[in-house]
Amino acid sequence: MSEVRTDAPSDTAVALLAERMQPSGPNATVARTRAGRCVREIVDLPRAPDGNGRLTVAAVRTVHYSWPVPGAPGSFLVSALTVSGAPIAEFEPIVEALTELFDVMMESVVWA
Repeated sequence: MSEVRTDAPSDTAVALLAERMQPSGPNATVARTRAGRCVREIVDLPRAPDGNGRLTVAAVRTVHYSWPVPGAPGSFLVSALTVSGAPIAEFEPIVEALTELFDVMMESVVWA
């Protein structure tokens, strides 16, 4: 993400920061939610067999959402989902469904 230094009131600073938030990873995007703009990143972890040729239980996907906190310059709300299990092709639909559920939940986040 970009760094924005300003003496503007905090709500204005948050708006400026949100405008300049840039995804930095290959699977990072800027998303719009009810809480405002945020950076959404998906990290799919490699699926490698253990030393005996078996697939091990591990985190197979992590999804992060990061929002600048209104009224708190330099503060961010970060929410994460990690799906873990045996990294096999048959579980891919479940990983996708859990990711979609998490996305819907994050799109409904609002500031109180």
